[in-house]
Amino acid sequence: MEEEWWFHSYNRGKPLAKDVEEARRPEWAARLLEALGHPEAGMRVAVVTGSKGKGTTAFLLARLWERLDPDGGPVGLFVGPHLHDVRERIRLRGDPIPHEAFSHFSAVVQPVYTSLLSEVRHEAGEYIGPLAPLLAVAFLFFRASGVRRAVLEVGRGGLYDEVNVVPHEAAVITALFPEHLDAFGPTLEHVARHKWGIVTRDVRDVFVGALDAEGLRALGRAAEERQGPLWVRTHLSLERFAGGPLSPAAREIEAHRAAARPRLFLYGRDFAACDVLLGPEATTFRYCEYASVSREGSTDAAQGEEGIVLPLLGAHQARNYALAYRAARRLAGDPPLAGERRFEGPLPWPGRLELLGREPDVLVDGAISRQAAEEARRVLEEAFGVPPRPLVVVLGLPHGKDVDGVADVLAPVARKLLLVPVVAAHLRPADYAAVLQKYPHAAEERELGAAVSRALREAGRSGVVLFAGTQTFVAAVRREWLGRTRLG
Repeated sequence: MEEEWWFHSYNRGKPLAKDVEEARRPEWAARLLEALGHPEAGMRVAVVTGSKGKGTTAFLLARLWERLDPDGGPVGLFVGPHLHDVRERIRLRGDPIPHEAFSHFSAVVQPVYTSLLSEVRHEAGEYIGPLAPLLAVAFLFFRASGVRRAVLEVGRGGLYDEVNVVPHEAAVITALFPEHLDAFGPTLEHVARHKWGIVTRDVRDVFVGALDAEGLRALGRAAEERQGPLWVRTHLSLERFAGGPLSPAAREIEAHRAAARPRLFLYGRDFAACDVLLGPEATTFRYCEYASVSREGSTDAAQGEEGIVLPLLGAHQARNYALAYRAARRLAGDPPLAGERRFEGPLPWPGRLELLGREPDVLVDGAISRQAAEEARRVLEEAFGVPPRPLVVVLGLPHGKDVDGVADVLAPVARKLLLVPVVAAHLRPADYAAVLQKYPHAAEERELGAAVSRALREAGRSGVVLFAGTQTFVAAVRREWLGRTRLG
């Protein structure tokens, strides 16, 4: 199949790039938007990054911002990667951009993009990232649709991402763990530096999701590099008990904290998801905000919202919601907290512990790391009764993903572990040899259709089947399953 036009520069320059991140040169995205008359100008924008959960958080943020401030009109959403159709990356009110609009605005962007290619030093490993022209299509569509607000998900990292050239008032950072170390650098601190890169001069508020102590330290070092040590001491080092009196010195620090920009909102200290209950079709919890800075884990919330029913599975989705909701409240002017918050189900956000079928229960999830697999395992154990219910796991992971980590988390609770190669031109197959040697109940299946049939037989009507892997694999599983459903 002919390559899509927005990949032309990437495919020419990327193979020759020495520094795989800096070679992206996001300033080309700025040049493209400028040549198109700055369709992004005047829009209120929030940018979302993170090691996991950034797409879901961006999706929820757009929906919640719309709900909390309906007078502001619809919120445009730019996310990635897509599962089945590139139009899924550009959304309005949850729906992908229509075919006609995508074709129309692509026809506007493509010649401008093509004219810039002659200036790019592809032979030196430079390139215009594929997000740049797609981002331009998105903003032309948003502008034509009367959109004045947008949520943008970073493609990878943040510091050198094309999305980061768009002026934005809010920066949202989700989970943080070692990933893309070949591109970002060998340590978590390098990863944090790239994520914190979305905290640009325009940013007024930063919202950070649930981090462990190591992740918080790494992010603090990245913040110190850009915002300085005083900002870090003011925003990340202050601890006091909810409702407790402040000393004169602490009051002075608190005054600095309130005045300094950007303002930081931190999960577990300023807001959280409380009393999370996992079910097979939804996650139920309370959203909590703390009256004052408290120690992580405190449930002494001064205010909150009850009865949140989210048709996405997992405690991590409750955390994603809390992060998105705090950002949306701030962007909407901090309206009062009151009442229930229910989402219609299912949400148009597939592939995230998505329940495809019953008897057996069949789920598909984009788990590509140990941390993501741990979240999936918790849902399997608490919401689906695994074990004692028999579980069959089918993994589809390419080279470069955490094959051993995912297998080590899921194999101990699985009756059978089936390993399937990921078929895609841009991905190298993973080497499953170590997993096959370590786990006697692991086996390879060379073809997805055969793996699906075998998994269903092994699980039986009373069991559970989990398909887990990269987005390409998730999309292939969904196509295979939907094809069987139509035929059946």
